[in-house]
Amino acid sequence: MREIFSYKGLFWLPENPDDKVSGTLSFSPEDGITLELIGFLGSRRSSAQLFETKIINGFSTNGKKLSLFKCYESNRTASYPGIETSIIQANYLFVGANFINEDEICFNKVAIKLKNLDSWLGISGFDIQYNQAEHSTNIYYKLPQPIEFKINSGYKAKFEFISSGPSISIYTRKASIEQSVYLILEPLDKTDRHFKELLKQTHTFQMFITFATFTASFPLEIIFYSPRYFIEFDSKKIPEEIQLYYTTSIKPKNKEIFHWDLLFSYQDIEKNFKVIINNWYTQHDKINSILGLFLVNFYNPGIFNVNRFLNIAQALETFHRRFKKNNVLPKNQHKERLKTIINSVDKKFKEWLKQKLSFSNEPTLKERIDELLKDYSNQTIQKLIKDFDNFSKLVKDSRNYYTHYDKSLEKKAAKGEDLYYLTERMKVLLTCCLLNVIGFDNNLIQELLKRNKYRLYNHLY
Repeated sequence: MREIFSYKGLFWLPENPDDKVSGTLSFSPEDGITLELIGFLGSRRSSAQLFETKIINGFSTNGKKLSLFKCYESNRTASYPGIETSIIQANYLFVGANFINEDEICFNKVAIKLKNLDSWLGISGFDIQYNQAEHSTNIYYKLPQPIEFKINSGYKAKFEFISSGPSISIYTRKASIEQSVYLILEPLDKTDRHFKELLKQTHTFQMFITFATFTASFPLEIIFYSPRYFIEFDSKKIPEEIQLYYTTSIKPKNKEIFHWDLLFSYQDIEKNFKVIINNWYTQHDKINSILGLFLVNFYNPGIFNVNRFLNIAQALETFHRRFKKNNVLPKNQHKERLKTIINSVDKKFKEWLKQKLSFSNEPTLKERIDELLKDYSNQTIQKLIKDFDNFSKLVKDSRNYYTHYDKSLEKKAAKGEDLYYLTERMKVLLTCCLLNVIGFDNNLIQELLKRNKYRLYNHLY
């Protein structure tokens, strides 16, 4: 997913396999998928009619099957005399198979290598022993056993380790062994699923790793498998690896992260991992929008601005709306109260008043923050937020001001450095809320916050 490459070959439309056009297919994570053709695909069109199609197939000069999905022509040139050329962009590129239609882009297994998954797992097959007296180093490596678990969204999963060993030669002066780990997902019913459904499942886990590490995680490699795609060798059917590539706007940090950089590691939750990961998938529909507002800080780091504060304020409000009682009075009582109020006004104002009072039974933002502080407080939060009432009032006034820029609230809103520190404290509260709903007990949450004090929260003390 992060490499840059190109293929030369022949390309054609699935419905017209005999009409092949030569071209060069290029991929880079930033620029995406570009197919430059010497000629054009499909029937002749006017220059105003740029070409769109779901699938373009190809076969490279080095024997690779290629399939582009969701394609559109971005440019076409023609000169007389001369040769017509066409440039096509695509959203997805599959290397290892050709498809006739979208219904064929289905698989029953996906293997994904994620940035920081290995650091989060913290499992190594190496045993290195130094002997200074003999000036010797013994390196013993044993491949770790897979870690298997089930996901209650209908998948079995495992962390599978692979390693590449050194070449053996009497002239060897350098040897290396590299260990990698993949997340493997397979539907429990063993049926093929659309590739986007499989990506959705892996993306849910990717967000889990981002939350756990407080660092952006993203796919380094995505491989699909299906019994329909195989290579025959020595009377055996070997599964074909079908690799997926697509554009990503993420600018990765190459810095390696370590155990002490993480919010929590696999070792922290090993005994309870299966419960926690299933809670994550079970609650994902509820927390997905919250995570989108929270984790954007790790995918798009940069200078602090008002939008970062508003994102966290909205995330806290949404969390309360999803996981706490969202009404002040019981519904029947509120309904009676509304009826009394609306019946007391002139008929021409009734409809207007109904609209104005449509959210009148919901807690205010201050009331929501007050309840979250009450329910998810711990020693760290109590140290970071000395006065709960003033804190929730400041969050409310600042949110209202930066949403509407009402002059009457300007003096009440936090600004500059104060707004930054207010946001950072809100992030600690949100972290505790999320940890709680996926199964972390209060003692472990406090232990993790205390351990991460110097890396994540020291600037708030």
